[in-house]
Amino acid sequence: MKKFIIKTFVFAVAVYILLAAMDYLYSKRCQVSSNIKYQFWSEMLAGGIDADALVVSNSRMRLVKTDILDSTLQTRSYSIGRDGFAFNRQIHVYNLYLKHNSKPKIIIQNVDMYTLQYEVGFDKRQFFPFLWDPEVRSELREEPFTMEERFLPFYRYEMNLFRSGLRKGKKHNTRPPKGPLWEDWDPLEYPRTQRHRFNITERSLITFIDYITKAQEDGIKVILVHAPIVDYMLENALNTDGMMRFYEGFAQEHGIPFLDFSKMDICHDTTYFANALHLNDRGLKVFTDTLAESIREVLSPQEDGEWPCLTH
Repeated sequence: MKKFIIKTFVFAVAVYILLAAMDYLYSKRCQVSSNIKYQFWSEMLAGGIDADALVVSNSRMRLVKTDILDSTLQTRSYSIGRDGFAFNRQIHVYNLYLKHNSKPKIIIQNVDMYTLQYEVGFDKRQFFPFLWDPEVRSELREEPFTMEERFLPFYRYEMNLFRSGLRKGKKHNTRPPKGPLWEDWDPLEYPRTQRHRFNITERSLITFIDYITKAQEDGIKVILVHAPIVDYMLENALNTDGMMRFYEGFAQEHGIPFLDFSKMDICHDTTYFANALHLNDRGLKVFTDTLAESIREVLSPQEDGEWPCLTH
């Protein structure tokens, strides 16, 4: 019986090692697949992006037109914006970016009613092929991966992910996709829009302050930006006046500019939006044009030595 148990144990270990090796190879194949989210992480972790201007955001500025920023500001810009990421997750993307790429000269930081909330777990499948990387695992330690997802080979991959992983993608560009990823405005957006509320989670605020402070110590110019939002959404949300006062006060306290685009003319015209929170391709072009000019303005020397808070 003892020999049987030992042989069974050895066999089980051998099978586990084999499956783990297969999982590793499959994960590597996923990283070069046609899955656009996998492509983003592969590109960023490979290094060599070395952007002068880095856009840090959730989905609302993820597809900002980096070519327009580059043309106006004479920079090489790059967006590390991710869907559904409050700042407690944005900081992990930023940290991993810095581990594999040089520090930017400018950070264009999106802020909105969701930035200082705390959330984990949304779309965690995008990380699955990269959990073999110890830096990624360490940085994402707050994410709610189950023990099975972490240590059981292939458990984290569903069949739809298998199919995606087995398709080797074409060589992707060194920039995020230009969009749009959303359809044009849906008239049903108005009744679908729910009431949202600006609130602050203490741990996210502490992380945000530390991030701003460290960037300033590293000589990085930080610019806070509130991207355009449909006027109905802003009116329907709770405590938006308090949100704007908070970000204006935060910017002044830390000596950084705050650019508020929540009152742009396009905010009253749904033909510029994909939905209540996101600009469509047309809107992104108009917004980025104005954003680039505004950034050029605030980067010019200020006579009084203070950064402005501009509302558009």
